[in-house]
Amino acid sequence: MPVPADCEDAAVYVSPQGYYRVIFHCSCNYLMAASRDGVHYRQIGEGPKPWCNISYTDGSREKLRRRERPQWVMGKGGLPTHLMTGVLPAKDSHGGQVWTMAVELI
Repeated sequence: MPVPADCEDAAVYVSPQGYYRVIFHCSCNYLMAASRDGVHYRQIGEGPKPWCNISYTDGSREKLRRRERPQWVMGKGGLPTHLMTGVLPAKDSHGGQVWTMAVELI
């Protein structure tokens, strides 16, 4: 599977059924793929998809300048429960400081 040049920082996990799943960050987008053998991947869905427009639990919204370095947080059942990413917020948000975002997967 060809990966676009701006996609990097692959985070891989193996599902309990033995499928490899990978997510790449592509600047303010992400791309997902799956594989049966961990070598030959197929893209999941139309790719890359945006992920920098976020909503906070207080109802406020923000467009991040960058979101990268995805990491899966795995649960006891062998499936991911959260996705952690480093984010670069808008200039007037969070003092402009880079921080780590944890998003619960449903």
